[in-house]
Parts: sequence; structure tokens; C-alpha cells
Amino acid sequence: MHRYSTIGGTLQVRLLLTHLLVMALSVTTIAGISHVYKFTRFPRDHHTPLQKDLAAPPSPSPKLSEPQKELKQFQQIDLEATVIAVSFALLSISLLSVHVSRNIVEPLQKLESAMDAFVAGNFHARVPQISIPELHRLGLRFNHFAASLEGVEERRRQMTSDLAHEFRTPLTIIQGHLLMAQSGIAKLTPDTQTLLLQETQRLERLVNDLLELSTIEAGYLPLRLETIAPYRFLKGIVLTFAVKALQANCKLTLIEGSSLPPIYADPDRFQQILINLISNAITYSPNATVTVSSQITSGFAWFTVRDTGIGIAPEHLPVVFDRFWRADPSRRCSSSGSGIGLAIAKRLVEIQGGRITVESEVGRGTTFQFSMPLAHYVQCRTCPHAGHVTPCNLETCPLLSPITAPS
Repeated sequence: MHRYSTIGGTLQVRLLLTHLLVMALSVTTIAGISHVYKFTRFPRDHHTPLQKDLAAPPSPSPKLSEPQKELKQFQQIDLEATVIAVSFALLSISLLSVHVSRNIVEPLQKLESAMDAFVAGNFHARVPQISIPELHRLGLRFNHFAASLEGVEERRRQMTSDLAHEFRTPLTIIQGHLLMAQSGIAKLTPDTQTLLLQETQRLERLVNDLLELSTIEAGYLPLRLETIAPYRFLKGIVLTFAVKALQANCKLTLIEGSSLPPIYADPDRFQQILINLISNAITYSPNATVTVSSQITSGFAWFTVRDTGIGIAPEHLPVVFDRFWRADPSRRCSSSGSGIGLAIAKRLVEIQGGRITVESEVGRGTTFQFSMPLAHYVQCRTCPHAGHVTPCNLETCPLLSPITAPS
């Protein structure tokens, strides 16, 4: 804080000295021009006699002639006028310099104070409005930066709290059963062992999902992009979830889409996205219907997972893809999921060039849609079509592999 105060004081002194220097030069120039101007503009009928009188030898009489009196009077008036003008100019410019310096330094000191408070941990610190446009824009930039960091800090705290909660539940269960077994209160029956194994598997899934999400966000996740037939993947995944849907008394339906053209995506990550969305739909749609469909729009294939389950409240829609968010917080402890499946799905869609959206209404269900680029719209960088509007030819493009279908 002392360093910033010293800088502010030094800046103010420099600004003041700069203004004073400009003031001195201005006053000197004005005084010189004024002096020359008065002599050049002095009436000629007074100027000539004065020159003659001054050129004459000095008179022994102490009495001054009229021209000499006029000259002396002129010099006295000129001196008084110059002193008054310079004094007034010095005073005016000094006051103006102090005012201008203060107007520049005070906003900078406010900015420094806000930065000090922010560094000290007060993420609510902001720079007030500044009258100088350039400094006002600087303050707005700082406020925007501070708001962004404040949001990051809030998300970090929330994630830490969520992580602690997610780990606490299975650890409490495992610790409780082991303590009872150790004290002889209860034995590790086969059912208890199965429960403990399920909880350790839940912890393992949580750790793996967190590592995967961190890898995706850091940009280190390897992708195996190729041309794939999406309908075969849809059909295989729906068949895989048939048993889970039956157990939840949920009707799982796949709308025919065998004519869907190939897409350009990572087959494993494409399946992972579908598995996350369909699994969530079944979990939160007991005694309801889940429908999987697809359509083509503007060079992209859009895949839809629609359910008629409990739905999501409008205020929760903006945070659906955040880590550890769940539609029903009361199910946090009983749910087998890690709570970051949707966050992973969103980032997997985005790194493959697609988009994901969600629409929902409480009591009527939720609709997730995500897009993947069609293979024949992918631009190759090494083929003759690069940089042109014409899409690459699937048969001749060296970067597009043959169509892949799940085994």
C-alpha cells in the first residue's frame, strides 16, 4: 500500500512540475511578446522625440524633460502591468495544474485501492465510475476482470464443497461397516461386502470422471475422428439400455433413422455422449417414456434424447452442465452417478465441433439435443477442396477413413 501511495504522490508531483514548466514558458513568451509589442506599437510622435532626447548629452539640470517623463511613466506602467499579468497567470495556472493533477491522480489511487483489496481477497472490490473517459474504460476492464475471477472463485468453492460431499457419502458407509465389523457389532456378510464393493466402485467412477473432465478441459484428450454410421450406434446403445429401462418401468424408443448420413466423430466419445444422456433420462423418468431420434440441419446431424420425466425447473437450466449438478438434490446420496456426466458430455460435444442444448418443463419432461458435423461437410486441409465451399469427397479424401460401425 505504501508503494502505491508513493507512486501516486510521485505521479502527482511530475504532473504538477510539467504544468508549471509549461506555465513558465507560456508566461515568459507572453511577457516578451507584450514588451516588444508595446515598444513597436508606441506612437511614433512620442517615439521619435524620445530617441532624440535620449541621444542628446545629459543635462546638468536634474529636471526631466517631458519625453523623458513619458518614457519613465511608460516603463513603470509596463513593469506594473507585466508583474500583475505574470502573477495572475502564475496563480491561475497553478490552481489549474493542481486541479488537473488531482483529477488524474485520484482515479488512479481508487484503482490502486481496488486492486489492493482484490489481492487481499476481497473479490467484491470494484472501481467506482471515473469522469475521465480513458481511466473510466480502464476501470471497466478491471471490474470485468474482477467479476470473472470472482465467478471462478465461487465455482471453485462450490466444486470443493461438492467434491467433499460426493466423497463423504461412500467413505462414511465404508467406514461405518468396517468399524462395526472391527468392534464385533456386525459381521461382513456377503451382502455387506457387495455394498462395500459398490461404494468403492462409485469412488473409482468419480475419480475417473474427474480425471477425464480435467483432461478434456486442459485439451489433452486424444480424439480418433473418423467417418461413422451414427444409426448403428444409436440402435446398439438403445438395446444396451433395454434392461435398465425395463427395471425402471420406462419405455425406451428409437425412432427410425437408418437413412441418416455418416458423421465425422470419435466413435468411442460419441457413444459416451449418448450413454450419459440416455442413462440420465431413464434415471429421472420412472414410469415414463424416453425417445431417441435424429435429424439433419445445415450440415450437422442432430441427436435428440427426450423424456417425459420429472423435468427441470427454469432457474436450474443455466447450470445443468455444471459439475455435480443433479435435477433432484435429494437423490444425491442414492444416485450411482458421479454428477459430472453432463459436464463431460457437453465438453465432448464441443471438442468434436458440435453443440448441445437442453429444454425442459417441470412435470412434462426434458429434451437434450446435440449435433455432430456430417462427414461430407468436413473440410480437408490437404485435399484440392481446401478453402473452397465444395465439401470434400468421401471416396477420394485422404483424411476420412472408411465408415465405422460398432461390432
